[in-house]
Amino acid sequence: MGQATKSVLIFSLVAFNIYPDNKQDNKKKEITSVLNKSLEYAEKKKDPILQQIILSIIDSNYKDSFKDLNTQSRLESLKNEIMNIKNFDCRDSYDSITSQIKKIKIPKLEKNGANLKEHCDYLLVKYIPIFAKTLYRINQIRSETGLKPVIFSASISKGSIYHSLYLDKKGFDSSTPPKDLITENTKDKFYTDEGNKAAMNSDIASSKVMLPDVIDKWIATFYHRLPLINPASLEVGIGTYLESSAEEKPVCINTKTGTTILASPQIVTYPSNKQKIILDRFSDEDETPTPVPDCSQRLLSFPVTLTFHNYPNLKIKRVRFFYGASEDTIDIGTDSQHYLHTPDKPLNPEMSIDNTICILPKRFDSSTGSKYVKLYGRVFVEFESDGKESKIEITYEAKQ
Repeated sequence: MGQATKSVLIFSLVAFNIYPDNKQDNKKKEITSVLNKSLEYAEKKKDPILQQIILSIIDSNYKDSFKDLNTQSRLESLKNEIMNIKNFDCRDSYDSITSQIKKIKIPKLEKNGANLKEHCDYLLVKYIPIFAKTLYRINQIRSETGLKPVIFSASISKGSIYHSLYLDKKGFDSSTPPKDLITENTKDKFYTDEGNKAAMNSDIASSKVMLPDVIDKWIATFYHRLPLINPASLEVGIGTYLESSAEEKPVCINTKTGTTILASPQIVTYPSNKQKIILDRFSDEDETPTPVPDCSQRLLSFPVTLTFHNYPNLKIKRVRFFYGASEDTIDIGTDSQHYLHTPDKPLNPEMSIDNTICILPKRFDSSTGSKYVKLYGRVFVEFESDGKESKIEITYEAKQ
């Protein structure tokens, strides 16, 4: 493991508890005051992402305190506004909201987990700035591929927070086997139905890198990338547990629960055609399961993926990959300087993905140890679906 942080690919409404005593009533007033001031700030800044996150939390947990807000109508309007955003570059640090949130006293989690849901309801408010920054980054990546943005779901995010807490309390970290991350023990005191559902539908990691930065680590991997750029995703649940004293913090992003059925075939590529990307290498955090069992991930370059949605009986006929330091790229064909995952020939037999091609170029020449300069890439794929032949070509540029 070393300094690297491994992560693992694993491919909800809880009402707010209204307590009769004045102490709990005061706590509720404290939270609703912060939500109200945060919403005012979001409206002043004309930030539809932030507004939608806050209103989703209000609609899920605090609707009775905002009876005149008409949350459903406003959420629908904001959804339409978000769908028309052209630039998802987040420029707000949300320090103003963070200063308000710091006034909230988060109830300490009891050792027996009895107040787990109350504890996490507070975290749902505390993590609003993290949610906003993460959602902006996810949608920025999706916009680069021509995909529609996803919307924050407070109910799904609760499950993601529950499972993040569960992972922390069980002492799970980057050395934990993947199979132990995708389900919760029903007899455990920190078990929740919502957390268990999140476990089975999420990208999960134990990481020293916090949200939203961990998203950039995932997009430079193979398996973790795919859920983030799933065209069927409509809503996302975002969870972590920063109350942990552990050096590595759990991260749980659920893009599968809030999905729809695609009406037509769609090929999603990353990088997208003519895209300029920042990295020239595979993520500097190890991915688990490893995409290439017999190769160190440090020797891999930025992965290229093509996912064929709604292409029945898919057969990959031919894949050609070109790269070079100029636009006059070289056909490396079946050269040993790259790895190729196809549905019928997965690089890792335990991770067969039946609709995706992944090209993993090597960063170094194994014979000389010298680093390749791969700035321009081109991919040609010939394929067949239900007996009909077709092809696709993408070009991209990697900045070192």
